[in-house]
Amino acid sequence: MAKKSRKTASQYSEGKSKVGISLTPTGIGLLTQMAQNTGLSRSELIERIARGNIAIACQQARMTITVENPPEAKETSPNNGATKSPTKIQVIEGQQPLQPDVSESGTSGVSQEDYQSLQQQAQEQANVIEDLQKQLADQKSETAEQTESYQSLQQQAKEQANLVKKLQKQLADQKSETAEQTESYQSLQQQAKEQSNLVKKLQKQLADQKSETAEQTE
Repeated sequence: MAKKSRKTASQYSEGKSKVGISLTPTGIGLLTQMAQNTGLSRSELIERIARGNIAIACQQARMTITVENPPEAKETSPNNGATKSPTKIQVIEGQQPLQPDVSESGTSGVSQEDYQSLQQQAQEQANVIEDLQKQLADQKSETAEQTESYQSLQQQAKEQANLVKKLQKQLADQKSETAEQTESYQSLQQQAKEQSNLVKKLQKQLADQKSETAEQTE
């Protein structure tokens, strides 16, 4: 006995009308698979795609359709008589690079400029850490006391590198965030600030080591 897939009821109050469309067997198969994976009916899946509530990302896409629904938009209903705010639809030809969606949504989103700034800051931190690790590696042949300090600094540098990777992953994971993006963005800013302070601390410790080495040499 075939197992019935669970279908999610429509979340819209408007009445529905039948629309006749023709698809190839491949198109029907893909649509059915998408519906099964999302737990939606095929008609509900198409409805949400048309409204811009579901996006399909594909590297081979030849055309991109952007749908902008204003936050204040309301559905037209015979019961409440509300008017529908205009929806902006734009068609972009050619392949578009897939990237996390960090567009601003009122005051709750993270702007593309802020996202790129954090990415740049994370990359700069990674470069500084890599340089520090190289300098620390060059001091591997120092005295026993310096070796102990070197190992401690090396561990701190490794933790910094892990934090940078975590930061970059968190930035990439912001694609589907909305209201929670602001809190996540502030957290990333704090992490970047802490990394900057730790890098300064590492640089100071490194300078102190060089000074101690010079004194011991004399």
